[in-house]
Amino acid sequence: MGFMANRLNVSITGLQASSGIYYVPKWTEFAATLKVLTAVVMAFRYAVIYLDILPKNQTARWMAKKGVA
Repeated sequence: MGFMANRLNVSITGLQASSGIYYVPKWTEFAATLKVLTAVVMAFRYAVIYLDILPKNQTARWMAKKGVA
């Protein structure tokens, strides 16, 4: 995917430079991007909270054992 994104970036930049026309995104495109990123962050946040991905007890097991010194 990174290779494809790089090639797409290079081809779009090359076509744009050769045509002499410069594209500036509208505010609605920025808003849509921000909305998608916010949805991803919120989905990850709720997955961590409600699916017990991270343990609730922050003490490591090897630290919880008594009598080991």
